[in-house]
Amino acid sequence: MDNFNKQMTAYSIALYLKGFGYKAQVDTASLVCYVQDPFGDTFNVMAVPTMEAARDFIDVRTRQ
Repeated sequence: MDNFNKQMTAYSIALYLKGFGYKAQVDTASLVCYVQDPFGDTFNVMAVPTMEAARDFIDVRTRQ
């Protein structure tokens, strides 16, 4: 049951980030969400392990 909870958390984080137009994907082996963050003409891939981190990520990006 714990694995199910981690999996649903990771997918809900990905869905939250996709709602803001970011490309997000869940690594099924580690159950961590990764988001593609545009930086100039390149992309950075960042791990977003918690919903709080996802909210902070969006908060910082909307202030730029």
